[in-house]
Amino acid sequence: MQEKPLLKPKIDLVFKTIFGNELNKEILESFLKAVLSIPSEDKINIAILDPSTKSEKENDKTAIIDVRVETNGEIINVEIQLDKDPSMEDRIVYGISKTVTNQKFKGDNYKLKKVVAIVITGYKLIETHEYYHDIFNYHSEKTGHTFSKSTEIHTLELKKLPDIDDGTMLWNWIKFIKSEERSDFEMLAQKNEVVSKAVTILKEISQDEKLRQQAYNREMAQLRERAMVIEAKKEAKAEGELKKAKETTIELLKMGLDIDMIAKAVKMPVEWVQDLKNELNIKN
Repeated sequence: MQEKPLLKPKIDLVFKTIFGNELNKEILESFLKAVLSIPSEDKINIAILDPSTKSEKENDKTAIIDVRVETNGEIINVEIQLDKDPSMEDRIVYGISKTVTNQKFKGDNYKLKKVVAIVITGYKLIETHEYYHDIFNYHSEKTGHTFSKSTEIHTLELKKLPDIDDGTMLWNWIKFIKSEERSDFEMLAQKNEVVSKAVTILKEISQDEKLRQQAYNREMAQLRERAMVIEAKKEAKAEGELKKAKETTIELLKMGLDIDMIAKAVKMPVEWVQDLKNELNIKN
């Protein structure tokens, strides 16, 4: 039987199937250790808090967090976002805040479980540098002193991943998530036993017709949403340009300039300038 093309791990549904599966905790553990700089020999206990997969509906926007786990007294939210989202930063902060406030306290004991957000983006989220991994928390801009370790944000930007292996386990995992070609996955499978297991799982689920259709629907929905955003931006730009042309035309008409000259200046048809003049009842 001919093998089907491999699914893309960066599609949220595929990502969760691999990293958010109770049977694949070894993979999730290796990924979290790489992101959080936990020594590979250390043991961490992982409890997946939402083991069910994301909704099959292609336009589902209710599930923001792709994988939520609790490990060693920390709550970790993992999200992958491929298309640019202007509200991304605020949304991540809101998600962390909600997770913090949902914690239960006894009496005056406000001992918080640390909340960690791991955000994987398919675009450049942080424009001020080219590091593919960055860490944010509460600290003093003056002294660098950390006020609280109760929250932490890790950004992983696929577009910034260097082509050359930097020798870290994190590079292997981000390369795995980013890759689309079978040759890249085969290369990664040779580098590490756990990554090799992830590649094997990817090959297996890529033969699942139901999952392939769900992943296809998700990808098509994301492409349609992306096209709608682009079209909306074009329309907004066109409306802005039209408004500016109208304002300039009115000023030039009031100055008594010739209609043909105004049309050339604002790059609009003579008829459009004449109609605007008639509409505003400008007599000169």
